[in-house]
Amino acid sequence: MVFIRRLKRGDKTYLVKVENYRENGKIKQRYIGYVGKEVDNKRILTGSVADAEVIKVSIYGPLLVLHEIAKEIGLPSALGEYSAEMLSLIYAHCIQPSSLTKIAEWYERTDLNHLLNLDKLTEKRLLNAIDDYDDERIAAIQNLMFFRLQDIYHVSLKAIFYDLTNVYFHGKKCGLAKNGQNSDHCFLPQIQIGLAVTKEEGFPIFHKVYAGNVHDSRTLEEIKLMFKEKGLKNITFTWDRGITSSINIKEIKSMGAEVLCGIPMKGELKRVCGSQKEIVSIKNMVLLKNTTLYVVPFEHNYCGVEGTVYICFNPKEKEIIREQRNRRIIEAKKERDKGTAIPSGLKKYFFKKGFHLKRIAETEKYDGYSVLFSTKRISSKEAVKIYFEKDKVEKAFRALKGITHIKPVRHWLEDRVKSHVFICYMSYLLLSILEHKLKGNGMDMSCVDALQKLHTLYKVRLRDPKHDNYFEKIVKYSKEHEKILKAINPALS
Repeated sequence: MVFIRRLKRGDKTYLVKVENYRENGKIKQRYIGYVGKEVDNKRILTGSVADAEVIKVSIYGPLLVLHEIAKEIGLPSALGEYSAEMLSLIYAHCIQPSSLTKIAEWYERTDLNHLLNLDKLTEKRLLNAIDDYDDERIAAIQNLMFFRLQDIYHVSLKAIFYDLTNVYFHGKKCGLAKNGQNSDHCFLPQIQIGLAVTKEEGFPIFHKVYAGNVHDSRTLEEIKLMFKEKGLKNITFTWDRGITSSINIKEIKSMGAEVLCGIPMKGELKRVCGSQKEIVSIKNMVLLKNTTLYVVPFEHNYCGVEGTVYICFNPKEKEIIREQRNRRIIEAKKERDKGTAIPSGLKKYFFKKGFHLKRIAETEKYDGYSVLFSTKRISSKEAVKIYFEKDKVEKAFRALKGITHIKPVRHWLEDRVKSHVFICYMSYLLLSILEHKLKGNGMDMSCVDALQKLHTLYKVRLRDPKHDNYFEKIVKYSKEHEKILKAINPALS
């Protein structure tokens, strides 16, 4: 049997390769060769890099950064028994999202086995990990991360953006996927994902998966309960008009929080919008990042709650909406002439033989208008900038559907679908922290750009054939690599 033996010589420790053999019934050791020495409990092996052969080149840089962030927020311990498997999925969705089979293959090209102390990864192990996370456990981990973000990054909770997005399914195998309303006019079965992010940092602090036929306004129940249990007050919640209901507004107010939301334009508000003949005036102008709005505020009691209504008009949006509608009407007429039924939403614009021009003109009167309601008295400029520039939550959804590939969802069991969304949510959490750290260190770089640049930071495993020693070397990184690593943790640079 061949093994490494430590030999003490004075204050130095040498490593030699020896072999056991038997002589006259006794076990003896035969010296084979010098291996290296040990300094401060670390092995320093002998051998020439020039003569060494490359055994493996591993993806290292992006994983090092993501793992450092995960450790900082205590994610590995929070994930429990299947921590290594789940982290491998979370990191994969940040870097190279794919199917479970592809992730298992991708794992072999990475340094995850060392970072996570994880042996060979298989699709079965990944599925076992996914199946281990139910609603209760996901909520507990999410709750823990919420407190960790507050402790470490002193997250500002003065303003929270909440919104919904839809993920569509082909086929009817998933019991959670139901037909429901959506802005895409899509009739495929869908699930809905509610997401809350902080206004200042853009950190995700809450998510929940709902059946596709649950009304938008009902999805706010979970987040109201979460904030109520934590006793958090002096927060302004912002959401779109589809989520607005009198119950939601009243309950948020009863919690000691405020609301800034979109509201439907109907009844009295519709008449007010229709009467705004002089709204396009320099005194009503509010400049946003990418457009100009004209805003008229007035005090109003909405659904029994006192506040301020803001009538907003966007001339550019008016032209876009009118053109889109007219295109849809013309296309519907062409299809009708071929014998196809007119979509229900467009029927009112048609006579038997032509267009109902009066109804089209009546609808056009309100194009470009939107109505906001705030329970807190703020200026028109502040209200519309918060509401229309709520790009943090929109960016989060783009990341979930793009960077972390929340779709296509390749699972059909309800719990697996929820676990998949949870994995993507945690991936986005790590990405948002990464971006926050980069900006905090004065770096004008997105999290995606940073991870791409770190792809050239490899770990190379070498073998010295003369001494049969193995070495690991990190490819020398650039100044840019060093800046990124320093932003994450100065100890890494």
